[in-house]
Amino acid sequence: FNNNTFYTTTVNISSAQYNFPTNGAFRFRCDASGNADHVYIDAVTITASNSSGVGQGIVTELGPVQGIGSFDDGIVIEDDFLIYPNPTSSTLNVRLLEATGEETYRVVNTLGQVVMQGKLVQELNVSNLPAGVYIIEIDEGEETVVQQFVKQ
Repeated sequence: FNNNTFYTTTVNISSAQYNFPTNGAFRFRCDASGNADHVYIDAVTITASNSSGVGQGIVTELGPVQGIGSFDDGIVIEDDFLIYPNPTSSTLNVRLLEATGEETYRVVNTLGQVVMQGKLVQELNVSNLPAGVYIIEIDEGEETVVQQFVKQ
């Protein structure tokens, strides 16, 4: 894998070959190299169907995350927005699928306290936040969408 690159894969698992209990779970395992690599998995969608197809997933590189150009050039985002890098140490980049320019944001810590807020811009300076887990809430007018990020 390459740093700062999105990948996608689809894996089909047949219920004819595997038993899926109602309380079943999925586990993602990464056998990264021994030099403390970090792999972050998000935007996972698990769906069920009656098709009998079984296959191994093929990991496809979608390209580097370098701003709005890559976002417009085919990266499929199932949420309403993309944040990166995650984790971050200073700047959190925000890309909306459909931006009007009127969106506002709030950053909330794990205690529920609002630690940042304002009119949404593409780059948020989070360098003054203490290390930890945060939620960014984006008010798009008709709805509020949220994602989690980690400040290192």
